[in-house]
Amino acid sequence: MGMFDIGGLLKAGAQIVDEFITTEEEKFEQMLKKEQLNLEKEKIYLQDIQSARQMQIQALKQDDKFSKRFIYYFAIIWTIIGTIYITGITFFEIPDKSVRFADTTLGFILGTIISQIIAFFYGSSLGSKLKEETLKKISK
Repeated sequence: MGMFDIGGLLKAGAQIVDEFITTEEEKFEQMLKKEQLNLEKEKIYLQDIQSARQMQIQALKQDDKFSKRFIYYFAIIWTIIGTIYITGITFFEIPDKSVRFADTTLGFILGTIISQIIAFFYGSSLGSKLKEETLKKISK
């Protein structure tokens, strides 16, 4: 999600905590802090998605047709690029030296570009929906 591996940092932090925290109450408090950090991370992610959707709502209110349709053009272009790449590495010979690079690029295209386009237009997964509902309950 960013430059830092939050999951790795949390695991390392958990190991350190286990070494220095001995009572069940201290472990529970530490677990609660960890969950609060995860919750904060999810809040930031959901705010980012919401701001992107608000930006699109504002773009749709403009008179400029290109501004209204930009996000659709953007999604179409990346979908075409992704489709061409996936077709290319599936049906054409890849030199042995380039297989790892091709796999990494494929993972990036499928894992970020395509999934984010789908999430933007159709919403994200049920897990994210449940997290969003939990955030709303906690915020109250």
